[in-house]
Amino acid sequence: MREEEEEEEDETPSSSDNIMGEHATTQKTKTSSSSAPPGQQKAPPHRAPELQLDAKWEAAIDVSLRRVVYGAIGGTTMALLMCRGTTARAAVSAFGVGVGVGSAYGDASKIFQQD
Repeated sequence: MREEEEEEEDETPSSSDNIMGEHATTQKTKTSSSSAPPGQQKAPPHRAPELQLDAKWEAAIDVSLRRVVYGAIGGTTMALLMCRGTTARAAVSAFGVGVGVGSAYGDASKIFQQD
């Protein structure tokens, strides 16, 4: 019973496999249960278009949140280290957030253009 659960977990891709949202298909550890001959990879199962779009949105949101937060942290850190005035600190922090948003937008557009 436990082996069947492990095999099912291996087949389902998780959103944390890759930052870009590209899901790597994993091969089963047992070759006796797969119908493909040894040395040949089994084709991934066909997924409904709704599920593919859902996975793309999930990956895009994940990347966007990470990049915006990293940009805000980086911008705020640089602002605290380099600037004295509150206006200058706010400007440098906003620049860091803008860099994060721009990076997230670029990666999200790449995710949606993939097949």
